[in-house]
Amino acid sequence: MSQENVEIVRRAVEAYEREGLGGSMRYYDPEIKWTTTDTAIDRATYRGHDGVRRLFGTFDAEFDDLRFDVEELIDAGDRVIATIRIGGRGRASGAPVDRTWSHVCSLRDGMIYRVRAYTERAEALEAAGLEE
Repeated sequence: MSQENVEIVRRAVEAYEREGLGGSMRYYDPEIKWTTTDTAIDRATYRGHDGVRRLFGTFDAEFDDLRFDVEELIDAGDRVIATIRIGGRGRASGAPVDRTWSHVCSLRDGMIYRVRAYTERAEALEAAGLEE
């Protein structure tokens, strides 16, 4: 089942790139909790599909040409550590944006139901009980 979980996370990111947030929502449980833990736009927990839409709406408001590229997916049983490179340009400044966040994605019944975003890969690995 864990390799299936890796593929679900991969498909969620790829669906966002192809179809936008609406396309990727089919991979998220309606009761999802998504927590940003450090220097994301704000530190908060977003709940449900509406919460995820608010989170991504914040990114869309701040950045142009926003891209999400999978750098690494690590099988951690019922969790997947997803390292994602986020690129684009600041909407107000025009400055390039190139950040990498690692996410611990928890899955059940083929859906992502919990995401915690970390600015450091090592923090995400530790949170999932893994080591470098």
